[in-house]
Amino acid sequence: MNANNDDVRRILEDTLSRPLPANDADLWESGVIDSLAVMELVEALEQRFSVVFDADHLRKENFRSVAAIGALLERAARKAPQ
Repeated sequence: MNANNDDVRRILEDTLSRPLPANDADLWESGVIDSLAVMELVEALEQRFSVVFDADHLRKENFRSVAAIGALLERAARKAPQ
């Protein structure tokens, strides 16, 4: 799996139906994301990248920015069976 920030941005914009701030901007502080949006996003990311997030992945800091979500995807992909 090779997700980059552009891939993550596209999925976020499609899922949330709104433009996003810079890749390192805090999505929570800017009001772009909330707990319901995270659940929708998790479903979209799991489907698109064939990963499964476990409970350890579902932490607020992992969804703080586009860059943080990209890093989370990389970690989840390493745990996924090949």
